[in-house]
Amino acid sequence: SCTTGIIMFGGRWIRSCSSGNSQSGSTCLRWVSPCLSCTSSTSCLSCSIGYLEGTTCISSCSIGTYGDLTTQKCLSCNSSCSACVSSTECTSCSVNYCLQLSTCTLASSGCLDSYYPVTIGSSCTCTPCSYPCKLCSTQTECLSCISGYLSGTSCIPTCPSLYYGNTTSQICVLCSALFSNCV
Repeated sequence: SCTTGIIMFGGRWIRSCSSGNSQSGSTCLRWVSPCLSCTSSTSCLSCSIGYLEGTTCISSCSIGTYGDLTTQKCLSCNSSCSACVSSTECTSCSVNYCLQLSTCTLASSGCLDSYYPVTIGSSCTCTPCSYPCKLCSTQTECLSCISGYLSGTSCIPTCPSLYYGNTTSQICVLCSALFSNCV
């Protein structure tokens, strides 16, 4: 029988496991690099380099997870993200979500002002409108303007002849025959 505090390693009894080994019961287990600690020769608890995914050390985490620098573990992305680089920064979104400024928002909520949704397959990204569009349907097709007036699908500084700039709606409106100040 063994004495308490004595463990078996390499066919002999020793007091503690040497560096590069981990104690499991009354035996020392040799770590498989890059394991920093382990429960068996193939089951890591922590890593010397890379990230722990399950019980394996890997250099980069799988899609849907990110490498947490504090814990050195692969952690799951937010449920709205299909890929991410941190718990708060998405690089692509799950179905029915749009990526905008590293955040995934419900596609049904739409994009922020000055952005429009671009969908390719099941991937949606909020893309900036061209200035001075406030709302747009494509990069260059404006629906409203930050400055100037909307004429067709363009924002212009002043309205063309026979039109006047409605300052409330910021739209160029065709002059009527009754409107004598229209040029």
